[in-house]
Amino acid sequence: MAKTIWFVLLGIVSLIFSSSFDVQKTNPHHYNHSMISHPIQEIVQQKQAFIPQKLQELDTKKKIIEQEKAQWAQQKIVYLTFDDGPTKYTPQILDILKQNDIKATFFLVGNYIKGKESTVKRLKDDGDEIGLHSMTHNEKLLFLSPESYINEYKQEQSLLQSLGVQTNISRTPYGSKPLLTQAYRDQIFFAHMKVWDWTIDSNDWRYKDQTNLIINQVSSQIKRQHEVVLMHDHGYTVKSLPGIIKLFKDRGYTFQKYNPDLDFMVNFWKDPRL
Repeated sequence: MAKTIWFVLLGIVSLIFSSSFDVQKTNPHHYNHSMISHPIQEIVQQKQAFIPQKLQELDTKKKIIEQEKAQWAQQKIVYLTFDDGPTKYTPQILDILKQNDIKATFFLVGNYIKGKESTVKRLKDDGDEIGLHSMTHNEKLLFLSPESYINEYKQEQSLLQSLGVQTNISRTPYGSKPLLTQAYRDQIFFAHMKVWDWTIDSNDWRYKDQTNLIINQVSSQIKRQHEVVLMHDHGYTVKSLPGIIKLFKDRGYTFQKYNPDLDFMVNFWKDPRL
């Protein structure tokens, strides 16, 4: 921004000098120093007004974030998260969330997005958070090298950007331990991405249609003020989700989606950068 302003100033000054010299040549009595000073003064005044305005906006945002953090520290909060979408079940999950006025976080697989762009749009329009879950969900391809890992996530990030979604929150397939070692985490940090694991594993992938077992599995792990629940974008989640929502409501939890402003660290490595 500063460079642009100075370039504009230099351009105006050059234009003014060239114009004033032309005037002086034709009629030196018409030469007026205000021809130089007035445009520059206007730009300086505009710049002086712009800076305090931006500082005020930043200060207001900072106060809002501080208030959110203070409220967050006092509340019992659960984050419902869904991996491996979008699928044909995503709209049904969204219907259940909407009926309960809940926003959640969805970690999408890049290769599953084609043909389901409308589902991604609905996620965005409904106000849910969209996260990165790699392009392939293929552990062997992802962990060929730190570069191959981060390239997949950047590719998915670009794909989502083309659909109007800006995100830097990610989840590693099968969780960050043990494969997301220091070299991989360095690449994630340099790419300005975050990693979110979970505090509760629903094991829905294991129990599938045994809804009561899934709900009991979640219930047995609830012990923290802030919980992050791992579920999957599948039919068995559609069946168990109402029971899981009731479980947390009965225990006094409120529901939130991922919020980057809170800096809520949830990675198995406890890496503070992520």
